[in-house]
Amino acid sequence: TSWSKVFNITNYDYPSDLIITDDGGILFGGYSTSLADNQSERAWIIKTDSDGLNEATLDFIGHKYIYSVIESNENNFVMAGKKEVNSNMQAWIICVNEAGTIQWENTFGLENEDLFMSVIQTSDGGFLLTGTSKLGSGDSDIFYIKTNSIGSAD
Repeated sequence: TSWSKVFNITNYDYPSDLIITDDGGILFGGYSTSLADNQSERAWIIKTDSDGLNEATLDFIGHKYIYSVIESNENNFVMAGKKEVNSNMQAWIICVNEAGTIQWENTFGLENEDLFMSVIQTSDGGFLLTGTSKLGSGDSDIFYIKTNSIGSAD
């Protein structure tokens, strides 16, 4: 073992994806929950240097979950997952710059629970996302979408 680190965000932390960034660091994203208040679900990303030393942690408070992270051609970080909108879970894509400032975010879906499990950037600068969509019956279908460079399907 070269090194080992532990990050404690809240009671239950679930990292879901990690990448090596262009500067040689590591970025991983995921989500956390806490049974104590039952309302502290949050998404987060943690950026470390190549030795695992924490450079930045960014929290996305609320019912939000990150399942996939990439570094875009513009050296921003794009995450895909789900977030609560009007009591429904919607598929979510969000972009932050290296300073942690949100550049843009969008949600997609209709009802019940929609989520993105993966994201890639396309040659035209847009994004391909795939995940699942659950309709009222509880069945789950494949949800697949192509966006422009700011995560919009318009």
